[in-house]
Amino acid sequence: MKIKISLLLVFLFILSVGAFKENLNAEEYSQDELKNISFNVTALFRAYRKTISSNKGAIHTPKKYFENVEGRLGIMHKNAKQHYRVMTKKSLKEDGIEGKIVKDLQQAVDKVIRLAASGKLGLAWKGKNDYVKKWDGKLLPARFAAYVAEEFNKNSKEGVKIKLTTSKQLLVNENNAPDEWESKIIEDKLISSKSYTGKPIGEDLGKSYRYILPEFYAPSCIKCHGTNEGQEGLKIHPSKLKRKIGDFAGAISVFLDKTKLKK
Repeated sequence: MKIKISLLLVFLFILSVGAFKENLNAEEYSQDELKNISFNVTALFRAYRKTISSNKGAIHTPKKYFENVEGRLGIMHKNAKQHYRVMTKKSLKEDGIEGKIVKDLQQAVDKVIRLAASGKLGLAWKGKNDYVKKWDGKLLPARFAAYVAEEFNKNSKEGVKIKLTTSKQLLVNENNAPDEWESKIIEDKLISSKSYTGKPIGEDLGKSYRYILPEFYAPSCIKCHGTNEGQEGLKIHPSKLKRKIGDFAGAISVFLDKTKLKK
């Protein structure tokens, strides 16, 4: 009996030493590194969205435009890297943990575009507006980004989640409803442009790191989302909140699970 107990203790000791070594090797990222990872993820996400927003063919006739899907994807990946370089003033990092995140995002883009090319991309989102319930054949930039985020989040193994969100006053796709942290940041600091400092907001919450990048209405957005005469904002959004160029529109939110995101 004593021998069995001794062997058990030795076994448990070996396990604890192994776990200790593993924890030593699993070095955590610093606050600056977490912020940089979040910044880079949002920049690449926006770069891919720009490949759609700057291409009328991809938006209005995606099935036809992406008929040569592999060729189009090659061009998209190349253009996204160029957009990323312009936005960040640096080349895309494709090694280490960030390289894995880049690969996951690229695979999400591939999946969405292949579905668009096959005509199998439909809408399955929650909301009262036809914009989220009725597929009209258009791969609008916001739709593309939402699809990519969903696909990325399903398959990412690095503890990273990305999301489009906005104030509940502006929310159309209820799948993108803000959580408690996002809602507080948006309502307290972003919905009123006067209170915005011009910088992304990041916060360490212990086991996770949260990051939100606000986006504001540009001239290309305002025809559909503005609230002046001839604009569609009052029909699309759930509230009568007035919106004009330069006002808060929404945000890209990044969630980093620090228990999974290890060097």
